[in-house]
Amino acid sequence: MSTYPKVSFNHGNEPRDEFEASQRGYRDGVRVELADGRLFDLVIYDPIRLAQDIERLAECGQPYFVEPAMVVVSEVTTGHIISAIRALSDGGYFDRILASNGG
Repeated sequence: MSTYPKVSFNHGNEPRDEFEASQRGYRDGVRVELADGRLFDLVIYDPIRLAQDIERLAECGQPYFVEPAMVVVSEVTTGHIISAIRALSDGGYFDRILASNGG
């Protein structure tokens, strides 16, 4: 089994970090490294938090929501994040978006 993509968490991944991210339904600072050295920074949402943020923006008169390199998972846990990243990698997602290191 390949060790890539490698997933790391810029803000830590202790049990408390995972618990808090799961409760918030949001996690930024998720870094993906591919075998060729390309790096990608992702933002992870769950559907409930995403809907809340979209609704809040609409109430403030902003009729759109955008977040570069956003991935929506059913639950913001390390397991769901890693599974999603592996599936995205296998499906060629990272070949279709720009790497954070410009490549």
